[in-house]
Amino acid sequence: SHLQCHHEGCEQSLDYEGDVEKEVKTKLGPIQVKRAYYHGKCGHSVCPLDILLGLDGKHSALPSFQEAIGLLGATLSYPEAVRLIDTLLPCKVSLRGVETITSTIAEDVQKRQNEELANVMADPGKATLGAITEGVAVLSADGGFIKARDHSEKTREFKMAVLGIVI
Repeated sequence: SHLQCHHEGCEQSLDYEGDVEKEVKTKLGPIQVKRAYYHGKCGHSVCPLDILLGLDGKHSALPSFQEAIGLLGATLSYPEAVRLIDTLLPCKVSLRGVETITSTIAEDVQKRQNEELANVMADPGKATLGAITEGVAVLSADGGFIKARDHSEKTREFKMAVLGIVI
């Protein structure tokens, strides 16, 4: 059997090469899935089940499990996130796994925010949050912990704020 290549601008077809097994991490534990694998002369390949499950090709984890890891990785230190996941969930994840999943999610969020900003700047009157009016202030704040250089404390807290005013 054949599939049309899913890459933009590619007109090739992908041929069925057989079934491939893969371990996928879920919040309920790891599962083994057997999925059809297609490959084409164009060099592209796809497992349609991966697309249906929302697997991103970077991590062998369902999106809901990645979201949980990202939330813990963003709010706790990575080692603390690993310990909490090991304690609460039957599916284990490495320190590197927490780091890469959290980083991937952060990059995706940053990309969407940049696209949103570009759209707003291109036409401020059609901003997704409604019309931006003159004199409106926009404030964003964040913070975190960093290792202290002088070792008098394990970590120090930092805060950062960005303020913008529509003129």
